[in-house]
Amino acid sequence: MEVSYDVLRRVLLEERKAGGLQQLDEGFYAAYREHLRKLQPAARDAAGIKAFDDMARALKELSWLRLNKITLKALRDSQKGVLDGEGLAAEEKGFYTEAVNIMQKLGECAECAPVGKKRRLRACADIPAFASQDGSGLGPFRKGEILDVPEDAGSLLLKRALAEEI
Repeated sequence: MEVSYDVLRRVLLEERKAGGLQQLDEGFYAAYREHLRKLQPAARDAAGIKAFDDMARALKELSWLRLNKITLKALRDSQKGVLDGEGLAAEEKGFYTEAVNIMQKLGECAECAPVGKKRRLRACADIPAFASQDGSGLGPFRKGEILDVPEDAGSLLLKRALAEEI
């Protein structure tokens, strides 16, 4: 794999244009980090400092751009139940795999969460904000407003004549 500012710049431009992730060699970031380590001591004059800064800046931009794309890919893949890190650099594969696993666990939690019954009511008076039994905040509501509230909160509002059934 050739390591140079021109190659890095070309990869960055292609990544900007593409909707999806471009394929990188697995050792891409390691090779460029090593190249930057070698460039830094030679960066004594203005031209050397500029060359070092330009390459470091381009590498950082590329990694952030790809991080955004990898996060979106991980979200899509977690919903499909797919794990495909093909074309990612070694550092990216670790992040991608962890992100997919976390997103799948969160998705499982959301799917298993019990869906509470809701009541549809109309407010008979202005109702200040309050907490339902599950601790979720509700309100404030204005007189005449249509409410979709949990069963327990609906029963309380009806009992206190603050709302009516629709």
